[in-house]
Amino acid sequence: MSFELILPLSKPSVLIDEELALLIYDRTNGTIGEISMLIKKSAIEAIKMGVEKITKDIVKGIDFETSKAA
Repeated sequence: MSFELILPLSKPSVLIDEELALLIYDRTNGTIGEISMLIKKSAIEAIKMGVEKITKDIVKGIDFETSKAA
C-alpha cells in the first residue's frame, strides 16, 4: 500500500489486490528491493502506455529477472 502512495500515476493501481500482489511477489521472490524495482518499471510502462495504473498485464510484460541467491 505504501508504494501506491508515492507512484506518479493518476489512477489507483490497487497493489493490494490479491492477484496483483501475488504476481508481484512471485516475480520478485518477495525481496523488497526487487519489489520496488518491478513496481517502478511497471509504473514507467503504465505511463508510456497512457494507462496511468499498474495492471497484471503490465507486470507480466515487464522485462525483469530476480537476482539469484547464492
